Amino acid sequence: MLEQVNSYIKKTDEFGMVSAICFDINKFSGIHGLWFVFMLTITNNIDKTYTTILSVFMEDEEFCNNRISAYLNKGVFDKYDIVQNYRYSGSIDLIKENAFNHARKKAKDIFLATKLDWINEIEKYEKKAEEYFAHRKNLISRIKVDNIRISREKKNIRQREKEIELLKRKKVIVPDLRIGQIAYVEFR
Repeated sequence: MLEQVNSYIKKTDEFGMVSAICFDINKFSGIHGLWFVFMLTITNNIDKTYTTILSVFMEDEEFCNNRISAYLNKGVFDKYDIVQNYRYSGSIDLIKENAFNHARKKAKDIFLATKLDWINEIEKYEKKAEEYFAHRKNLISRIKVDNIRISREKKNIRQREKEIELLKRKKVIVPDLRIGQIAYVEFR
């Protein structure tokens, strides 16, 4: 569904054109507003990336309907119609800013939980790495030939420093929240 809406909005380049969808859902009958779809990407720019979609449904400039937002976020829709060539006549700037604020709150919770999980994983790995390098240092210290032992000690120190630097960089976790789509939604 989201891909279909995104592809529709990309087809139009005329300013003022908005995706418009009518859903046949009795429990929300008579409600209308703007559906904002945000993309949240969390990454450490090395080896981990998490991407999710956040839906925010604004009935007006101030009111975010969390129940409908949660429903739309599931992305499972049976009965809907896409309205062709719909023009939204209102100003969406204030609504968009308030929707961003709601999305930021949701994103913050997801980001903090994800960051905590990733940091815990990294710290577990750090402990294992420290044990590994300590064990390796102990083995190297048993080498009787001085020049070989010194060479291996230097190599072990370089590898350990390189690993520590990599783990520090992996701990730098950043979120990115972007708006992906805005659609006018009406429930019948």
